[in-house]
Amino acid sequence: MSLQDWNSIYLMLESALKCMRGFVRLSFKDKKYEFCPSEDEWNRAKEICDFLNSFYKITTLMSRQSYPTSNLYFMQIWKIECLLKQYVTSEDEVMRNMTQPMTDKFDKYWNEYSIILSLGAILDPHIKFHVLKYCLNKVEPDTAQAKLANIKEGLYSLFESYAERFPQNNGSSGSNGTHIGDPFNRGDDPLALDIPEDLRNISFEVDALHRKYSLDLYLDESVLDMNSKVDVL
Repeated sequence: MSLQDWNSIYLMLESALKCMRGFVRLSFKDKKYEFCPSEDEWNRAKEICDFLNSFYKITTLMSRQSYPTSNLYFMQIWKIECLLKQYVTSEDEVMRNMTQPMTDKFDKYWNEYSIILSLGAILDPHIKFHVLKYCLNKVEPDTAQAKLANIKEGLYSLFESYAERFPQNNGSSGSNGTHIGDPFNRGDDPLALDIPEDLRNISFEVDALHRKYSLDLYLDESVLDMNSKVDVL
């Protein structure tokens, strides 16, 4: 069954639950109405509806966004994994049978989502490593620490890769927002010093270290309140 099928079931159950009292009242007044759900069936319908609500929300979120940024994905996929882990061991046999094939598909396609999508999530000031650590410990406490170390290594590697590809962004900016860049490069200035190449390299090594520290500073800052609205771009 596809995700769209589950969304259709969710919408039908949601509509039916709103009319639950009407169905029950109809069963009292119309003797020919023989298929009114029992109380247990209504409770199960409500549980299934609550379960499918997260799937519906994530597909709606992504379809409504013109350009969904990667930070939006992690928390939604994580919520789904938490739900699957909760219901795959449910005492309700119907819920277990429904959840198991969904869990199998999730594991097949999203087994490494925590590593890939977390790189985008970290750059969301609401999440960073603070929330990421909580999320990973909740679903896989035994492997959370190793995954966090792997993610951090990947983040710094990605950061350095971009810094090398876009050297024009490596320098600092002045108070007026002007790019400074190479402090020894003054174009055609006749008073410019003849600086040895090895000294120039030292300068840029310090600049690279500064860039790394800027990432550390960002990661060390406390996360923003989840309710605060921030444009991550």
